Amino acid sequence: MTEREIQMDGQSYVCESNGDEVRIGRRTPSSVEWLETVPRDSLAGSADDEVALRGVISAIVERGG
Repeated sequence: MTEREIQMDGQSYVCESNGDEVRIGRRTPSSVEWLETVPRDSLAGSADDEVALRGVISAIVERGG
C-alpha cells in the first residue's frame, strides 16, 4: 500500500493505493475523511498519476463529496 498527499485549493487530500484500488480522502485535523474508492485502471491513460488523481478529486469536490 502506498500513500501520497496532494495539496489542492487549500485542502490536503490523501490518495492511498492498495492493489487495483485507490482510496481518496480529505485530511482533517485529527484523521482522514475517506471520500471515495476508485479502480486504479480508471486512472490509466495518457495523464500521469498526479494529474489523474487531481481530476478525480475535482470531480468528487464538484459533486459535493
